[in-house]
Amino acid sequence: MDYEKLADEMHQKLCDFKRIQNKMQIGKTMEGEIFVLLAIASQDDDLLPGKLREMIDISSARIANVLSSLEKKKFIIREIDKNDRRKILVRLTPEGKTFADEKHREIKSEVAGMLQKLGEHDAKEFVRILGKLSEIKPELRQ
Repeated sequence: MDYEKLADEMHQKLCDFKRIQNKMQIGKTMEGEIFVLLAIASQDDDLLPGKLREMIDISSARIANVLSSLEKKKFIIREIDKNDRRKILVRLTPEGKTFADEKHREIKSEVAGMLQKLGEHDAKEFVRILGKLSEIKPELRQ
């Protein structure tokens, strides 16, 4: 099999998908404030910005900018850790939690609709392959 030719085809399909997803809510969640907000909401405890950066694999500068913006919108609070004053903890405000929950429901509904259009077999296969890719991705970085 010519994997390089297949890689070119996959790249083209991803570009096509990216053009379509820009019109969809899903594309907006994979970057920026909503992505960070949903990552914070997925945790039960307050988070350190460094842990958040590791979770979503974006730069420290980008995290700082997004957190500042979310704080201005009153979606998060940053506070000094009472146990270690060198650390800053990030937590959702009630408004941030409500907004994150609403966005999560919207995105989940949109993704479910997309998977439904694939059909049961293809949807399960797609999710299985994504899982496999996420498992092998760390190996590829070495």
